[in-house]
Amino acid sequence: MKLAILGQEKLEELAQYAKEKFSEIKNTDRTAPTYSNDVFDFSAFPALYKIVPIKEKRDLLISWPMESCQSYFMERPHALLSFCLGHEGPGSILALLKKLGYATHLSAGLEHNTPQFAMVCIGTKSNALFVISCYFVKI
Repeated sequence: MKLAILGQEKLEELAQYAKEKFSEIKNTDRTAPTYSNDVFDFSAFPALYKIVPIKEKRDLLISWPMESCQSYFMERPHALLSFCLGHEGPGSILALLKKLGYATHLSAGLEHNTPQFAMVCIGTKSNALFVISCYFVKI
C-alpha cells in the first residue's frame, strides 16, 4: 500500500498528518489482480447478432484489445491514438459523419489498461453500420 501527499507544510507535519488520517486503514496485503491475455473468446467469432431493441437508441461503441500501455506511461501512446481517432477537425471521421448527418459527437480513448492488455473504445450516436465502415476505412 502506498500514499503520496503534497503540501506546503514541512515534511514532519505532512508525515504527522498522514499518520493521523490514514493509520486506521488496515493493510490486507492484497495483490493486484491479473488478467488473461485472451480478452475475447475468439472461438465464438465471427458472429452476427440480430437484436430487437426495446427502445429507440442510436449509440455505438466499438472496442478492441491492444498491448498494455502501462510500461509506456511516459510516452503516452494511448493519448496519440485517442487524438487520432477522436479528432474533430476537417478530414476527421467525425467531420465526415457530421457532413452526412450520421453523428453529432464522437469519443475515443483507452477504457481499460491492465498490465496484460488495454481496451480502446470509440463511441458515437449514429447510424451504426455506416459508421463502422467509416472507422475501418479510416484506420
